[in-house]
Amino acid sequence: KGPAMLKPRKVHTPIALMGKKSLVRFDPMGVVLVIAPWNYPFYQAVVPLAVNLLAGNATIHKPSEWTPLRGLLEQLLEEAGWHKDWCQVVYGGGKSGSLLIDQRPDKVFFTGSTATGRKIMAQAARFPIPVELELGGKDPMIVFDDVNPTRAAAGAAWGAFTNTGQSCTSLERLYLHKRIEEPFKRALLREVERIRQARDDDGNAEIGLLQLRVQNEQKLSRLHRIALPHQHLLDAALLVGTDEDEIALDPSLHHVVAAVAAAGNKQA
Repeated sequence: KGPAMLKPRKVHTPIALMGKKSLVRFDPMGVVLVIAPWNYPFYQAVVPLAVNLLAGNATIHKPSEWTPLRGLLEQLLEEAGWHKDWCQVVYGGGKSGSLLIDQRPDKVFFTGSTATGRKIMAQAARFPIPVELELGGKDPMIVFDDVNPTRAAAGAAWGAFTNTGQSCTSLERLYLHKRIEEPFKRALLREVERIRQARDDDGNAEIGLLQLRVQNEQKLSRLHRIALPHQHLLDAALLVGTDEDEIALDPSLHHVVAAVAAAGNKQA
């Protein structure tokens, strides 16, 4: 279907160009620099590669310096018969990414943090180079009082904990209608307590370990520095995982979902 998708398309011609024909053409850009994240290292490599190749572009792929299994992507591409010039993989940290942008690729596609995205946009603007950014955020979920609490809680748990919470769209805040606060909270706790957390070697756990030790340390720091000391100010409580020693020693995800109960729909 690729040729059909990319063939020129006839579009409306404005009155100022009466007598002319207007087409939208889909031409290859050239070389696309893909700076990929650590949380979906395989998916965020093969999907941009495939799309770039379909559109006639070559790819320079720079995975995160934290990405495991170095060399796996190159091996798979070689076994699949990819020409070496269709994709080149460059390893390194932020400095390597900056040097690659200085080589003036025809486009930069970055997935990662907002702070790094700002730096990439500023650097690319000097040339200028088109930039596509997919950045992280603080994604909220709003729950009104006309929902099924059990079903909504299941959705909240999935949104917060899928891929061990390591997604740019993972749920981090909940805004609840006051009337549904208690039944929703009970349902959410039931969902969370059912989650099996382990080093998932046999497929018998829903949550494994965090990808990066530094991420685990950051989450524990926020828990002890912000959430626990200020529970009384937030009108909140740590409802599960209250053994702080266990939390500190377990190198896995301990996600804190902040739930704010609003009095009505307008407040939410």
